[in-house]
Amino acid sequence: MKNNKKRFLFYLEQLNSVILKSIEIYNSSPINNPVEIIYKNNARTFLFQLQGLARIENKIGINKKICNGLLLEFKSIEDALGKYDYWYDLLEKNKNWNISIEIEEYFKQQLFIQVGLIEQLLIKYKWINKNKENVYEYNVNGYLNKKKKINKIKIFNQKKELNLLLNVFIKEIDSIHNKLINNKFNLNDLENGIHEFRRKLRWVGIYSSALNGKVVIDNNTKDRVLKKYITSENKKNKFNILPVNKGIDYKLNFLPGGYYAMSELIAKIGVIKDKALISEEIIKIGNWMNIPKGKIKKRLSTEYKSLTEVRSEAKYLIDTYIIKENILMHIANHFKNQLSE
Repeated sequence: MKNNKKRFLFYLEQLNSVILKSIEIYNSSPINNPVEIIYKNNARTFLFQLQGLARIENKIGINKKICNGLLLEFKSIEDALGKYDYWYDLLEKNKNWNISIEIEEYFKQQLFIQVGLIEQLLIKYKWINKNKENVYEYNVNGYLNKKKKINKIKIFNQKKELNLLLNVFIKEIDSIHNKLINNKFNLNDLENGIHEFRRKLRWVGIYSSALNGKVVIDNNTKDRVLKKYITSENKKNKFNILPVNKGIDYKLNFLPGGYYAMSELIAKIGVIKDKALISEEIIKIGNWMNIPKGKIKKRLSTEYKSLTEVRSEAKYLIDTYIIKENILMHIANHFKNQLSE
């Protein structure tokens, strides 16, 4: 997309199509809950992209008043879908774990609660209605209201926007790096330390994708720093492929080795973090139901990970990628070299 407004509208159209489709499928067969259809048709990805764009605009500041409201809505629905995804994933995994009927029923209850919360948010933000017969209906006002707000966004020319975006990326990366080396992330805390560090880093990747062709991997650079991360596996990974848009003249060039190293770190921390969160959650639920911790650990098998293990492994990864390899400073410096007067 050539400008910030068109990017918003592009992802808004995708989200609207998914919601409209969910109601159409529901109408053809009411056994299909719209929330489940929305979830399975990638709505969370579009919400991440819209949230990413709103965050960027807030950091630039010029369109902050408009984008604050958009951010609140997109984040609220995405968070709720994220919790739905969490319980859905646990329910699916429990088919192999088979811990207990009580735990399976608990997962189902939590999933049902999330369906209700997502329904409330979609009604609140006017994406769907429920009529007097308690039947779901599509509400076009959700789309039109957001489109009206987005059309008020101030557009920048491509060259000016490039500098604005470069500064956003540089400040974000510098902030993460400085916060880490000054021990502002408590890496002994799974949720507020390790997960928060990964979350901050992940947003850099989401911004890169959400800008829909404005950010590219700098394959023409002569800077070979971090070249060991430029592997065939990393290049082919679908999560590492950025959108292509030939209509953009001024692009942010991401340091290749830096981009792939960052992606590796996000993925590796994500795997161990998820295992620890799930292990902690299920053991807590098991305590309520008098299910022995030993039984849960045995059923989880390789999916079990203790807080002690995740702290140690996360610290090792962060020390390797951020401190020893210094990936964030290499990424930031590559962006700084692209700033124009």
